[in-house]
Amino acid sequence: MNEILIQGILAFAATVGFCIIFRVPIRLIPVCALAGALAWSLYEFIYNFGSHNQIIATFAAAVLVGFLADVFARALREAATIFIIPGILPLVPGAYIFYTMEALIENNMADVSSYGPDTLKIAAAIALGLLVEGAVTSVIHAIYHKTVRVTSDVMGVFRRR
Repeated sequence: MNEILIQGILAFAATVGFCIIFRVPIRLIPVCALAGALAWSLYEFIYNFGSHNQIIATFAAAVLVGFLADVFARALREAATIFIIPGILPLVPGAYIFYTMEALIENNMADVSSYGPDTLKIAAAIALGLLVEGAVTSVIHAIYHKTVRVTSDVMGVFRRR
């Protein structure tokens, strides 16, 4: 469990670095870094104590980043993208991308066929996690707004009588 805490702190620091590179407003850097740290910590927790499957852990962490980005965007009245981009970067399979490209350059198809599919699966898990979270959030908001509208219409009928 200490390792997950240390990994989370390091992910926080790395996300701060990405925030600086992407020129995130200073007041939003701690919030963005928190999203990255929590996502990486969830990834490590699921991978080490759960499935030992990078794809599932990455998917769950991407869903968390999307959820946190929506919450932070609404609370701070900012675009969710400001929180998604730095928050998702600790999950990007940089080493796999590097090894795949290195193998392609060296024309080593055995390594390309080893690293390439894993790289694509992890990238797809990130995209799918953000997509699923966005779809679920949209449905929840639509249901909420419909319920509020119906409730206010019903209450208006009772008020008129």
